[in-house]
Order: sequence, then C-alpha cells, then structure tokens
Amino acid sequence: MSDLAIIKKMLMLFKPYKKSMLIVFSCLIVSTILNLLIPLLVKSIFDEGLIKQNFQTVFLCSLIIFSITLIDRIIDIVKENLRSNVKAKITNAINMKVYHHIHKMKIAYFNKISSTEITNNVRVDIENITKIADNSIFYAFSQVLSIAGGIVGLFIINWKLAMLVLMFIPFKFFIVKIFAKIRKNYAKLFLDQYSELSRLYDEIINGIREIKIFGIFKMKKNEFESELSKLTNTEKKTSVLSSWNNASELIMMQLITVLIYIIGARMTFNSELTVGSIVAFVTYISYVTIPISAIINIGYLFSGIIPSAKRLFNFFQLPIEECTLNPKIENIKNKSILFHNVYYSHDGRQPTLENITFSILEGEKVAVMGTNGSGKTTLLDLILRFHKPDKGTITLGGVDIGDYDIDTYRSFFALVSQRFSLFNKSIKENICLHSDFSEESINKLLEDVQLPEFIDYFNMKIGTNGAELSGGQRQKLALARAISHDKHIYIFDETTSNLDVISEINFANLINERLGEKTIIIVTHKPEILKYMDKIIVIENGEILQVGTYKDLMNNNKLQMNVFSVS
Repeated sequence: MSDLAIIKKMLMLFKPYKKSMLIVFSCLIVSTILNLLIPLLVKSIFDEGLIKQNFQTVFLCSLIIFSITLIDRIIDIVKENLRSNVKAKITNAINMKVYHHIHKMKIAYFNKISSTEITNNVRVDIENITKIADNSIFYAFSQVLSIAGGIVGLFIINWKLAMLVLMFIPFKFFIVKIFAKIRKNYAKLFLDQYSELSRLYDEIINGIREIKIFGIFKMKKNEFESELSKLTNTEKKTSVLSSWNNASELIMMQLITVLIYIIGARMTFNSELTVGSIVAFVTYISYVTIPISAIINIGYLFSGIIPSAKRLFNFFQLPIEECTLNPKIENIKNKSILFHNVYYSHDGRQPTLENITFSILEGEKVAVMGTNGSGKTTLLDLILRFHKPDKGTITLGGVDIGDYDIDTYRSFFALVSQRFSLFNKSIKENICLHSDFSEESINKLLEDVQLPEFIDYFNMKIGTNGAELSGGQRQKLALARAISHDKHIYIFDETTSNLDVISEINFANLINERLGEKTIIIVTHKPEILKYMDKIIVIENGEILQVGTYKDLMNNNKLQMNVFSVS
C-alpha cells in the first residue's frame, strides 16, 4: 500500500465527525483573519501613535489588539475542546475495531506471536496514528488563509522585501524533505526494534523460572541490553534529527529577520519605509514562514506516523474466520459429529492429520489418545473450527460444520484446553461469565469440583490468569466454568494434568453423573478416566491406529505399551 493510500485511509477516520471538523476549521479561519489585523494595528501604533505622539491612537489600537487576543483565546478553547473530543473518539473507534478484529482472526496467528508483542504493537500504532488529530496538523492544514493574507501584507508594505522572504521557502522545503525521509526510516526501525524488545520481555517473564534454575540470567541480560541499546539508539537519533529540523527552521527565521532589519533600516533611513512598516513586515513574515514551515513539516510528521499506520492496516487485513449464515443448530435433531477422510497440514506441506475418519455419536463419551505431536489437539481445533480441513469433511448432524454461523456453532461447545485462561475477576465471575447463577448453584458446583475452600469466598479476585491459585485450583476452576454452562458437547484437552488421583476419579464421576447425557470428547491417558469412555480413538503420526473400547485397548498389548508410555 502506497504512502498516499495510507494517508487517505487515515483521513477517512475523520469522516464520522464532519460537523465537528467543520467547526474546528471555521474557528481556525476566524482566528487567522483576526490575527492578520494585528500587524496593521501595530503599524498604526508606531507610525500614527508613538512617532506622532497621538495617545488616542495608541490607546484605541492597543484596546483592539487586546480584544482580538481575548476573542482569539475563546475561539481556541472552543476549537481545542472539539478537536480533543474528535481525537478521543477516533482513538476509541480504532481500539474497538482492533478488539472486534482480534475476535474474528484465525487462531493460528496467536500461536505465532505473543500477547505482549500484539498488545505493544497495537498500543504504539494507535498512539502514532491518532497524532493526525493533534493540534499541529490541524493548524498546518488551516493556515492557507494565513499564508495568503501574510503574503498580501508583505507585498503591500514592500514588494522587494516580500520577494526576499519568498526565496527562502524552496530551500526550507528541500531541507525538510531530506529530514522526513530519514525520519521515516528511523520510525520503521523503531517499530521493528520495539516489537523485538516486547517479544523478549514476554519471553523473559514467561521463562523466569527456567532463567533462575538454569542460571542463564547473564546471557538473557546481555540479550536484553543489546535490544534495549538498539532501541534507545534509534530514539536518540530521532530526537537529534528533530533538533536539527527545528534548528534549521529557527536559523532561517532569524536569518530572514536579520536581513529585513538590516535592509529595512537602510530603506527607513532613505524614507522608503516607516518604522511601523518594518515592525508590521516582521510580524507578517511569521504569518507566512511559520505556517509554511508547519505545512512543509506535515511530511516530516507523517513520516513518523505512516510506518505505524501501515502495520496496523496490514493487521486489519490478516485473515479472519469464515462466517456463514445457514441452518440453525437448535433445529438439528441428531447432534453426531462425523470426520470423513480429513487431511490437515499446519504449513501446507507436511500433513499433521491424514485420512482421518471416525464418528462421535450424540451422548457418547470419547477419549483421544496419542503421543506428543500426534495431532490430538489439532483434531479438537478442527472440531471447534479454529482450523479448516485441507481435504475431507467434518459434519454435525449431517451438515458441514463450515456451513453454520461460527458464533452459533461454537455456542454448542464447552472447552477446557491445555492453555486455558482465567480472568482477573472473582471466582464467581470466572464461573458465570456474565450469566446469572444463584449462590446455591455456585456453592454446589464448587463442591462438585472439590473447591469447597472457596464456597464462602467466591467473590475473591484470583489475579491475572488465576495467579493467586495453585495449578490444581486453576484447573478445577476452569472445569467448574465449563460444567456450569449447559452445552451439548464438552471438550477436555488434558484437563487432569495438574490433578491428583483422587481428583481424577472425582472428575470421572462428574462427567458420568453430572454430564451423563452430554457428548464428551477428552484427550487423556489416565486409566481412571479411560475405563469410563464409550470409545477410544488412538492417533499416531497424524493417522488413526485404532478406534475401540477400553477393553479393546487393554487387549492390544503393543498399542497399550505405546500410548501409556507417554503418561
């Protein structure tokens, strides 16, 4: 996407706020017109008041200048209130768009990039993009009238000096263009380095136990210092570049002013100009050069915004899950799941699952077994439509699962995955998930999952992802959350990994008694649970080795040895 296309997309963010923007620009135009009068009033104060010793003229012109300043400040307050409100709304709109897009994105993206990196990238990009609603950019776009009025004022006073002033504009444009190109490169480099540092932060925080145990603090410290040094060096270069840009602008302004004073003094001595004319001329110079510098500097400002905008707009182009509105799940009588010759590959080359065919009848309790990397979790992801088969079909009630509305389809399931998440809310809120359950039903559920210690404390917050809980308590709470919601199909992926033997037996009783009529799909190698299953599917290297009962598995010594060796 070209820079021009990016800028057009950013400007479209203002479209819903056209009325507010019209008032903001109107305020800026009125303010500009009022300020164009000030140099003429200053000229009158010098030439007609001070030099001719006319106090009435000095008093009247000074009063008008004060009135103009007062009105201008009131206008500025109104304008700034509207502008900041528009910026806040644009910021909120982009954040909400990010939230909705994340919800629709394919799950594969989140397996490749850490949550910290995503969060930091989005935060930095939104912060940069919303700079288009900053006062400096509004000011620059609105100052065309100021430039026109200032140029007219310069030529009215003296056309020779006016031409001298205008000669500096191409030179200033050339310098800013060079700075803008350099800054754009720095901005892109900064974003890349910031992303890498965020990824490293996430890696260090998540791996702090390993860092402490294996004694690799110094190695990680050197790696962190290296990335941090790159980032701070880029920030320093960007800051120095801005200083050079500001310095070049100030030097040129001062050079023009000095030349006007020198040439203007000689012209005054020759009676070609008055003292008031010189003062007014210098003021009009600022009305021309400052807005022109601001307009030219828009390119410099956008050079720091465009890389973020490109990255965020590319983020919005990432693939999303397919949403199809077709048959309603509630109307399906037979809720069986059928895999027929299903193939799937993560990378499009090496198959993860190959020629998978089996059925899960409504109300069946089915275990999926296999060694690490055999494709068990991928199988569940296909059922939940986190992935789409490369070949073959998966049906629910005889209808391809891809034909259902995805949100309605997923509302059919309850899930406890290997990497489940708990929210920084209370025990009760984590169970209910905005549903309304009675205290009695919550207490009963906590008893059923063996969390009686929380019966009188279910309003207690559990910290980020259940940080205040033990591993077993977290797993039991996730189990309670799944069971509490009346779903048709329950999926458990290694749900008992942090549970002791007694808790495993309790879990087996739960799925047979409390979820007795529900369809259960569970990944496990635990004999205490397997013996309660109606069907066991054994997968190895992406292929099905056996579909049978617990008794069939026990009678196959070779298969039994392979699958239980991983537990």
